[in-house]
Amino acid sequence: MARRPKPWWRAQCNQYYVTINGVQHPLGPEKKEAERRFHELMSKAPEEPIAPGTVAEVVEHFMDWTQLHRAPRTYDWYKERIDR
Repeated sequence: MARRPKPWWRAQCNQYYVTINGVQHPLGPEKKEAERRFHELMSKAPEEPIAPGTVAEVVEHFMDWTQLHRAPRTYDWYKERIDR
């Protein structure tokens, strides 16, 4: 299960950050302002909603994404298991 995002202090930049969906967002050096910005970011809806479809369509989209964003060996590993 994925961790819930929460603000954390980055000492080398002297400000708070939060990681949401793999993207780090700077929140600022003040704790109260960082908490406000964090809640603002968390209240926004995801930009790309998951498109409805059949299981086969979802798997096909996943494999297309994997081929573009992961190593060929990873793609082959998934393909072998899905083809079974």
